[in-house]
Amino acid sequence: MTVIIPTKDRPQLLARTLESVLTQDGVAVAVVVVDDGGAPGALAGVAALDDTRVRVQRNEHSLGVAAARNIGLRHAATDWVAFVDDDDVWAPHKLREQLAALNRTPGAGWCATACVHVDPTYTVVGWERAPRPAVVADALLRRQVVPGGGSGVLAARELVVSVGGFDEALPHLADWDFYIRLALSSPLAVVPAPLLAYFVHAESMSLNLPRSAREFELLRKKYEAARAGRRPCASPANGRRP
Repeated sequence: MTVIIPTKDRPQLLARTLESVLTQDGVAVAVVVVDDGGAPGALAGVAALDDTRVRVQRNEHSLGVAAARNIGLRHAATDWVAFVDDDDVWAPHKLREQLAALNRTPGAGWCATACVHVDPTYTVVGWERAPRPAVVADALLRRQVVPGGGSGVLAARELVVSVGGFDEALPHLADWDFYIRLALSSPLAVVPAPLLAYFVHAESMSLNLPRSAREFELLRKKYEAARAGRRPCASPANGRRP
């Protein structure tokens, strides 16, 4: 299993995320940390770990989170890949339960979980259910229903490569766009338990609303034909609470 972590100048948050990845129960992990143009020395703590499971790839100049994930993907040699942002945290059994769900779901090439939202004091401030596999493609063509931004999904590397990885023209909505293409290409397995803590704070990329609005229009046009050819999804595919 390869875990890809894009990061830039958030060493303390990264250390917390990396600990949750390296302590996964029952799954051997290789980690690719992609330093997306961060300050020299920002990843000194990663080097100090002296952990052979962790490899760092550095971009001299920032290329954006979607490009950083794609770079990490190119350095993944395992059958399965998972993505996590540098400010989110996994439950110790996340990967193990996701692999088990994939084994129980014929044909599924990717897996999502439920998640909780936490603030800087680690207080739970919201939650999201796992999406409904039967309607996930229809739902995703209308709104983002996969919890946890870019941090909750595990997928077959072959599938990820076949759908083209992350669209670097959509850095703020790249995860949503990526999940649409996964859903149009493969059945989804789910774990109903919240195995991800999604960190909500002032630096969250999702708070850049004007940029997200511009990208939403690009996304709408990109999948206009796909939406027209599918049935409406009337019932909610997941649940949220602010």
